[in-house]
Amino acid sequence: MPFTFQSRLPATGTSIFSTMSALAKAHQAINLGQGFPEFDPPKALIDSIHEYLKKGLNQYAPSIGLLSLREAIASKLEVFNKTRFDPEQEITVTSGATEALFDAILAFCKQGDEVLIIEPAYDSYTPAVLIAGARPVYYRLPEPDFHFDAWEFRKLISPKTKAILLNNPMNPCGKVWTKSDLDQIEQIVLEHNLLLICDEVYEHIYFEQAFNSMLTYPRLKGHVISVSSFGKTFNNTGWKLGYAVAEAALMAEFRKVHQFVTFSSFTAAQAALADQLADHSWYDALRSMYLSKRNVLIEAFRTHDRELKPSEGTYFQLLGMPSNALGDLEFAEKLVKEAGVAVIPLSPFYHDAYDPKLLRLCFAKSDDTLKEGARRLCQTLG
Repeated sequence: MPFTFQSRLPATGTSIFSTMSALAKAHQAINLGQGFPEFDPPKALIDSIHEYLKKGLNQYAPSIGLLSLREAIASKLEVFNKTRFDPEQEITVTSGATEALFDAILAFCKQGDEVLIIEPAYDSYTPAVLIAGARPVYYRLPEPDFHFDAWEFRKLISPKTKAILLNNPMNPCGKVWTKSDLDQIEQIVLEHNLLLICDEVYEHIYFEQAFNSMLTYPRLKGHVISVSSFGKTFNNTGWKLGYAVAEAALMAEFRKVHQFVTFSSFTAAQAALADQLADHSWYDALRSMYLSKRNVLIEAFRTHDRELKPSEGTYFQLLGMPSNALGDLEFAEKLVKEAGVAVIPLSPFYHDAYDPKLLRLCFAKSDDTLKEGARRLCQTLG
């Protein structure tokens, strides 16, 4: 008799990113789907990690991260956010941002709690909430502008609400939250004594709309856990290194979970990143590069008489589907096979598979890749 079990995630299957990347490989398609850069990390960072490997940094790092890296993160936060966090008690290095988000949700959310998730939402949020035993409650930003309506959002708050998950800049829609919107979030958090878990992995990739971290709100210091990622900033998503920042009492609880999830992360890479973070010129160059990439993609579609709404941040752009098209999952598969381009449909970013007839394109690619991808898509779309 086979072992019987009840799934903790009965509605969860293979992620759309794995599915579309596999299809891209099978059809030798241009991959504008999965969000990884087509560029190498900074040469100095690569050289540095080699040196640290040769120096013997090949064993466990401290669970909370190398002190040199935590100090470098604290210095960066002071420069860019004008905030001071203690590297000993308020900063923890994690094995990527996804782990940090999981740790935060598991540390503070339990059976009977509700967690507000703002959609379209990255696909790891809901499973983490469910595994914690809490109930996800969803607020949908209305397309095409994805504007925030604080009045409608407040209607979803109940005595059971424990936390809000906020992604800024926002994957997949490229939204950068305005200062006015964030001020309203601050007021809601304080009124209802909530935890605010901030996914800020694209903190350095924003364009005309300024990015404001929730770490810059002094009144929220005991309410915010901010999560970020080195992978998005330094073109090294495969290293899976990120970090979390929070007031000391919150961080102490966060670390209780973290130590039993991964314990510690890639030691030599942490040392190399500590050196890299001292080069603050990288961040302006990163924004400038991605602004150029965004505009290359916009112009490539414009050449074929198609308009894209400019992304405000992240390295993602949205393409509208024909109104009479198939469902977005089927349509994305059709594009892989017929256009030779992999994209990501938006319905997997909604808990109820809502289909806004939009496709996500990643512009962290070479100019030639972007131009050819646009040409193929427009040719197929007609």
